[in-house]
Amino acid sequence: MRSSTDFDLRALHVEAVVYSETRRHVGTLDLIGDVLLPDMPQYDHILRRDDGYSRGLFDWKTGKSGIFGDVALQLSPYRFSESLILPDGEVIDMPEVDFCAGIHLRADDYSFVPLECGEDQYRDFLYVKEVARIVGGLRDLVGEPIVAPTASAYVLAKTNEDESEGVPF
Repeated sequence: MRSSTDFDLRALHVEAVVYSETRRHVGTLDLIGDVLLPDMPQYDHILRRDDGYSRGLFDWKTGKSGIFGDVALQLSPYRFSESLILPDGEVIDMPEVDFCAGIHLRADDYSFVPLECGEDQYRDFLYVKEVARIVGGLRDLVGEPIVAPTASAYVLAKTNEDESEGVPF
């Protein structure tokens, strides 16, 4: 089986809580790390630092079916968070990353799958977040049934004639 040494992974933050006070979201990312990417044209758009490494935001997935687009909507808010909480509780500015990827783990191998997690995907996440908020509150928009004004809460009942003496009606 291949391993993290294939990309010379240097982990910087593992299972770190990140959040945005401005956009009101919080989550726990799996990994921010530096990796050596293959020197191939399809990866030329990913920034390489002076040491040749690229900084990535990664999410581990273990499902049988692989990595899907919803993972981009998961990672985008992490990428655009404002703050990261270190293990000792110190809060730092969210580190910038050069790219995002899902890592599909299988029993015998793994796949390293790049994801589009830019500003457009972050905006889409914010829309989805608002739709979820609205859908979650739809029941609150429905009140109790209104009772018609001609309906009475009182019930007319026949009484014993002996008890009704002296009643004017």
